[in-house]
Amino acid sequence: MKRVGVAGYLHVLSKDFSPKKYEAEPAPDIDWHTIVSVQGANMLRKRKAFGDFCRDTGINPIAALRFNVGYEEGWFTIPLYRETNVISGIQRRKGPLKRMVKHSRLGVFVPSAFFQYHCKTLAVTEGWSDAVAAVQYGLNAIGKFNSHSSDDWVEYYAKHIKCERVLIFADNDGSGIGVEGANKTATHLKETLGITVNVVRTPQNDLKDTYNAGIALKDFL
Repeated sequence: MKRVGVAGYLHVLSKDFSPKKYEAEPAPDIDWHTIVSVQGANMLRKRKAFGDFCRDTGINPIAALRFNVGYEEGWFTIPLYRETNVISGIQRRKGPLKRMVKHSRLGVFVPSAFFQYHCKTLAVTEGWSDAVAAVQYGLNAIGKFNSHSSDDWVEYYAKHIKCERVLIFADNDGSGIGVEGANKTATHLKETLGITVNVVRTPQNDLKDTYNAGIALKDFL
């Protein structure tokens, strides 16, 4: 059998040819908790470097450390969670660069003492640095990995703190992707939990920039 592909190449297939289904290799069983503990211990030697990183990123280091930040081989590390205390992966940060550790699965960024913070409102942001900014605003917050991910895990944390309202902060980036993702999450929460959900487009590019511009929550909620 002969077939001409879209690129103009001639493919010769045998009579017995049958396409093979691609099967991805199963992800290995990784002890993320031990990795995060070791990376956290490494941070003890990198306090100044972390302070410089937070200054350049525009976040408060004390608020940032609530997200169990660690350090490994030149990168600061932030764990992502699924269920309570279940780490699903790790994001690495070096300056503006962001990378995921191999075999990581998506989840949400969750600060320590999240369940001890008695608040009827949950703040949801896009990304870790905006979640830090939400904590700086005094909110109980989690951060989605990106605007269109992690709806099930946002639902999980909203349900477990029995919140009555969710504020989803959408980036004001001009592309509309942030608002689109925030609306998607809002629709999911309304359908599954039946609670009040408000999508808030930040006055600046994102919540971190809004905080650093000195804009109070009451001025844009």
